[in-house]
Amino acid sequence: MTDIIDQNLNSSSLAELDTRVSLFPEAMPNWARMAARRAIGRIGHAAGAPLSEIPADGATDRHQEFQASLCRSGFADEQRSLSQALELPQLPADLLQRVRQGSPTLADAIYMVDLQSGWGDERGRIKGAIQAFTQKMGMLPNRMLAVGHVVEQKLDGFTHADFGIGQRSFDNFRGRIYRAVRLVDIHARQRLSRSLLAGPWRVLVDQVDPEPTEPSAGKKKRSGTAGDCAKIWPLINYCHRHDIAPSEVDDAVIAALELDLERQGRADPFEIARDVVYAWERLGRLAPGFPSQTLSRLKRPGYNSAHEVMFEKLPELFRVSWAQYAAKHFSEGGLPKSIAEVVVDEDAALLAIARGERRDATFTRKTDALANFRTVATYAANAALKKGWLLTNLREILTPEILALTLAAVRKRARARAEANGTEASDKSNTLRNDATIFITMARDLGVAVDAIALMEDVRDNVDPHFLKKVRKRDGVIKRVSAARKIGPRHAKRLRQFNDPVKLLAWYELPETLYKEAKELIKRQRAIDPNYQPNLEEVNSLIVAVVHLITRYCPWRRENIAALRVYGSEANLHLPTRHCSEAFLDVDGSEVKNGVCLDGVLPPSVVEVIDFYLRYFRPVLAAAVGADLDNPHLFPAHGMEYRAAQQLNKAFVDRNWRRGGFLLNLQVQRHICAKVVADEHPDKMVLVQRLLGHKSIKTTESYYAEIKQIVAQRMYHRLLDEYIQKLRALPRKAR
Repeated sequence: MTDIIDQNLNSSSLAELDTRVSLFPEAMPNWARMAARRAIGRIGHAAGAPLSEIPADGATDRHQEFQASLCRSGFADEQRSLSQALELPQLPADLLQRVRQGSPTLADAIYMVDLQSGWGDERGRIKGAIQAFTQKMGMLPNRMLAVGHVVEQKLDGFTHADFGIGQRSFDNFRGRIYRAVRLVDIHARQRLSRSLLAGPWRVLVDQVDPEPTEPSAGKKKRSGTAGDCAKIWPLINYCHRHDIAPSEVDDAVIAALELDLERQGRADPFEIARDVVYAWERLGRLAPGFPSQTLSRLKRPGYNSAHEVMFEKLPELFRVSWAQYAAKHFSEGGLPKSIAEVVVDEDAALLAIARGERRDATFTRKTDALANFRTVATYAANAALKKGWLLTNLREILTPEILALTLAAVRKRARARAEANGTEASDKSNTLRNDATIFITMARDLGVAVDAIALMEDVRDNVDPHFLKKVRKRDGVIKRVSAARKIGPRHAKRLRQFNDPVKLLAWYELPETLYKEAKELIKRQRAIDPNYQPNLEEVNSLIVAVVHLITRYCPWRRENIAALRVYGSEANLHLPTRHCSEAFLDVDGSEVKNGVCLDGVLPPSVVEVIDFYLRYFRPVLAAAVGADLDNPHLFPAHGMEYRAAQQLNKAFVDRNWRRGGFLLNLQVQRHICAKVVADEHPDKMVLVQRLLGHKSIKTTESYYAEIKQIVAQRMYHRLLDEYIQKLRALPRKAR
């Protein structure tokens, strides 16, 4: 530890003594710690200087000056507690400074855990937990803040599977880390009171919010500026910890305060900092002698309105034109609201229709897409207004020039948001490409000239992250070449976690675990009460098990899984009449996004789980949601409806994370099934294509190209090992 913490033990100021009192919570009872801190505050207030400028030596002698102004017992308690505090172990000055300023590290936590004599053998377990955690993070303990909110946020990114331990052991593991963090994160467990202030800040607080002299009706009389004093208290707290005088407060201090509040996990740090600035401004007007410096008012960056003129304020003729367009081209039964939903399987014909590139088909888009289209139209209308155009209809603003201005406005807003979040915005993105596509689609729908459309496509190419080049074919037709579509980066990251065999095994075992718990629950509770019904939380857990198993063997889209019918003449999940038999599924192409009919089979082990669910859990769900008696769906909703795919996915993600220890949604579930095949048999892409219901083998191969590359490397590694073994087996002369 000596190479992590500077062993300068000359901690001699009252500020360091005050911090040491908080770092040894079991050395003194709570009342004694508070009494010692009150004594320290009195000495500092009398000296009229910050605690960091007052030496701790001789503190008990200086405290004697207050004997006459305190009651006998109060003075004795403070004297005794102050003497105890002075006997606490000395600590490194840099450690004390970090703790006092609210930026301790996990190395500081380990150091302090070692000094807690009452913690016994738990000290070793706590240090081991911290070291395992930081190793998993790929960081040294002295590079990680030991602040409760920060550590909790990072720990929430892991599950028990990441550390190869059970859920209960993981709870203990987290608890040990939190215990060490609470030890050094002293500002999360204590509040700065007036009695602990010293120097200029104490003088200022007494000035703007003086102590009451005559209580009335049992309540304190407060000055008119007391409320503003309360609002700047976060600033007082921050400045007290960092030895910043009232006269030194400026915009940089306010910015540092906001960052500190964010690190502490305070709700809306920006709002707190803005209230501080407003209160400071009022106190400057109302409180004589208040510091005269003016602070700049804060404005939340990147979160202003997207449009200078909102849609509702646009000219009436334009809004009427938009309503006519929307009525003609949108309906509940239209194409997918998002082009991304089409691109997933690279159905070229459907994609062309969605983009408006096919004029030989009559179609509408889902009304869910209206919001995105209207947003782009509003951006375009604002760009046209800035150019001085009169807005009379939608078609007249759908030009290449307005498209370029529209994308510039979207890009500017993205940059402002990125800057506010401390990130960078790219000049090319899927958002810009999709907005350009929507703009071009509206232009095609409204019959804009082909030459203008071609220019708009050139504008879109400039923001499309997948665009590579344009090629002119022999017949003169221009063809655009784009990078092969792959699994999106978010899905790729989630799929990559299953390269860890621990995670893959957890994925395989989770549905069996949930089913076993459900069986034991029914058996145990029905033995006590034959009419026992599981609650909805327990129902959802078994639903996740059922969905897991069905999608494991039939990795179909979540919309088709949600809509499965198990009863009635149109059932498409056919359960066997005999035990230990398979079940069959069939989904007509009219219900599938790309029109490919789906047929599947489920093994007897899955049939057993579905049968158990239908017998004990589905009736509870049907009653809770108000489903009709004739509702045919495996996952019923109100009336004759079925549970929304989004709701199934939400429960699926939740149980996977909380119970399985991995992050997985229903779309990535499809990718896992492809991964299992491709990992072992990269030559069987046709099998993957049929499992997932892709129309084109090219789609399958492009999406899982990364998996194929990894498998190819593994095969090469084996071949290389075999070749080396052969070389070693040869006689030396033959080598």
